[in-house]
Amino acid sequence: MIDLWAKDTSSDSRLMLLTVCEGNICRSPLAAQLLRAQLPSAMWERVESAGLGALVGAPMDDVAAALSAQLGGAPDGHVARQLTPELVSEADVILTMTQQQRDIAVSRHPRGLRKTFTLAEFGKLLNIVETDETPASPRAVRDLIRRLSASRPSVHLTVHDDVEDPYRKSRDVHAIVAAQIDTACGSIARVLTRG
Repeated sequence: MIDLWAKDTSSDSRLMLLTVCEGNICRSPLAAQLLRAQLPSAMWERVESAGLGALVGAPMDDVAAALSAQLGGAPDGHVARQLTPELVSEADVILTMTQQQRDIAVSRHPRGLRKTFTLAEFGKLLNIVETDETPASPRAVRDLIRRLSASRPSVHLTVHDDVEDPYRKSRDVHAIVAAQIDTACGSIARVLTRG
């Protein structure tokens, strides 16, 4: 039987969050950079990104990188990489940009089933799952992620919850996408760090 958690979820080792899109040059690095800037490094050791069809070795898209910097991210040095079984195994939570990407990621990497969400889905679940207080340890966050996974049926997603791919589109489209990602990441970070 496949261990759907793969990682020891009772551990208090620091956490890894992984964001995923298609090429890993626009949406997922932007989301990772914004979350990295807002989540406490004392708890979140790694906030990284990957792609389902990554443009391996490519830098971040220039427009997405500029928007990331404007929003508080640090885009320098990003290099696109492919989502691998090793990354899925190492991650505590995986956030895709669309429902289709979530489904593809899980079909390719079944061990990620219970810890893979869309960005919007994770945010909505954080807002409806009761927490007495901010998860104060990596173990508490891992327990929360288990509860979020079990609560999926309570969240209804539509196409409007997906984050559009801005690749090779206008700067206006990039700006709309960046604002959507920024709002979602801010909401997630507020719940995970509120005190």
